[in-house]
Amino acid sequence: MNSFGKQLLVASAVPVLFALAAVVVVGGSRAQPARAPSPGTEVVTGTVKTVDLAAGTFDLVTGVGYALRIQRVRLPAPLKVQGAAPESAAVVLIPGSIVRVEFRTTTAGTMGSKVELVRPAPRRVKP
Repeated sequence: MNSFGKQLLVASAVPVLFALAAVVVVGGSRAQPARAPSPGTEVVTGTVKTVDLAAGTFDLVTGVGYALRIQRVRLPAPLKVQGAAPESAAVVLIPGSIVRVEFRTTTAGTMGSKVELVRPAPRRVKP
């Protein structure tokens, strides 16, 4: 390739690189900052699989890629679900609901401290 061809190649590649850099910078600035959970707690987002009202627990399906995990979470009785009407957790937490849960692991199991409704269950999913 002659020197004119190299200059043309470099001249056409520079605007493309600047455009790509702008997309990365602008796209990254729109992300919401992750809120830090309390020490000793974890925050996960998942889909409610089952709810056991008698035991006060629900199973949450979480995963990354092909790895899925089912986690049983205990809820204290007076827990209110954020992002939902001021109803009991039993009305809002039905199979198919997507929730963000803050919990801590104890010797008795996983104890939920906050639940936020991300998306309610589709109407076709029955509790």
